[in-house]
Amino acid sequence: MKKLIASITLLLSISAQSSTLEPLLGLAVNSGTVKIRVSSGGCTTKASFEVKKITDAKKQAVQLFFVRVASDSCEQSNFDAYLPNGVVLYYSFDELGIMRGQNVYVGNPFGR
Repeated sequence: MKKLIASITLLLSISAQSSTLEPLLGLAVNSGTVKIRVSSGGCTTKASFEVKKITDAKKQAVQLFFVRVASDSCEQSNFDAYLPNGVVLYYSFDELGIMRGQNVYVGNPFGR
């Protein structure tokens, strides 16, 4: 019951902050890897994101939410790249705490 309440609280918290969920340009889940394509001005890395996770043990499922925590302004280096297709970031199941065989769902919107 405590896990359910915590999961619902996290989901409501993320939903309330839906403007912070990064719109994805692409997504692929295969071979123990989650790949996301996101917009970038040249400075986006995995460190630009926090991954929120809700695990449903009964359904053997995990829902992921990719939240941008660092803007991509490239002010540090005065570098501004033209990346119309964004960048692809790779996350292993191990680093995300996903067990093989679990269904993976992503709650981010798609688009630019």
